[in-house]
Amino acid sequence: MTSLKPPAAKATRIAVVGDVHDQWEADDAAALQHLGVDLVLLVGDFGNEAVEVVRAIAALKLPKAVVLGNHDAWYSATEWGRKKCPYDRTLEDRVQQQLDLLGAAHIGYGKLELPQLNLSLIGGRPFSWGGSKWKHVSQFYQARYGIASLEASTAHLRSQVEQAEHEQLIFVGHCGPAGLGAARRPLRQRLESGGRRLWRSGSGSGDRLGSRNGQAGTARHLRPHASPPASQQRAAAPALSARSLWHCLSKRRQRTPHH
Repeated sequence: MTSLKPPAAKATRIAVVGDVHDQWEADDAAALQHLGVDLVLLVGDFGNEAVEVVRAIAALKLPKAVVLGNHDAWYSATEWGRKKCPYDRTLEDRVQQQLDLLGAAHIGYGKLELPQLNLSLIGGRPFSWGGSKWKHVSQFYQARYGIASLEASTAHLRSQVEQAEHEQLIFVGHCGPAGLGAARRPLRQRLESGGRRLWRSGSGSGDRLGSRNGQAGTARHLRPHASPPASQQRAAAPALSARSLWHCLSKRRQRTPHH
C-alpha cells in the first residue's frame, strides 16, 4: 500500500528593512514587489522626522508592519532635539503626521495578528534610542502613550506577549530588549513553555522582557534560535547595555547610540 506524504508547508518570505535615512526610492518598493515577499517589516529611522519618506512607505502595496525609530522623533522626543528643530513645532507635529500616515501599520507598543501566517507580531517601544536612561524621554512617552517609566514600558510589552494569539512570535522594533540571557534562554523558555516559538531579528538594547542579565548578537535572518553549547556561551552582560534583539539591518553595523 502506497503511503501519501502530506504536502510540504509553504515557506513564508519576510523582508526586513531598517535605517533607511532618507535613502528610499521607487526602485526599492519595486524590488520588494519583485521579490514576492509575504510580509515587510520596517524598523524605523526613515530620516529625521522625514514625513515624505514615511508617506512613500505607507503607500507600499505589500503587507507590512512598522515600528518607528529614534530619528523619526529626532526633533520631538528630547530637549536637545527640540532646541535644534528646524520647523515650528507649535504649527505642526511631524511625529503625529508619520503615525497618521502609517495608521494600523505602525505597531509600536502594540501587536499585529497574522492568522494567515500563524504569526503574532509584537511591536517594541517606538522611537527608541535603547538603553536604560528614561529621564530624557519621559515627557515624550508620557504625553503620547501614557507610559511614565522604563518599568511601565516593560510591563506594557509583556502584556502584548501574553495576549498574543499565535504560537510563533516575531518581535519588531528599532532596538530592544535585552533579557534573553547569555544563552538566549530565559525569555525563550518562558514563551516555549506555553507552546510558543520565539523568532528574533537584529540588535539593540532596551526594555527588559526576560532575565536581569542578557546578551544576544545580531541575527541576519528571521529564524528560531537554539541555545549554543555551554562551551560557547558568553558571560552574561548587564541587560540594558547589551546589544540585543530587533535592530533589523541587511548587514551588521556598529555605531555609537545617539543622545
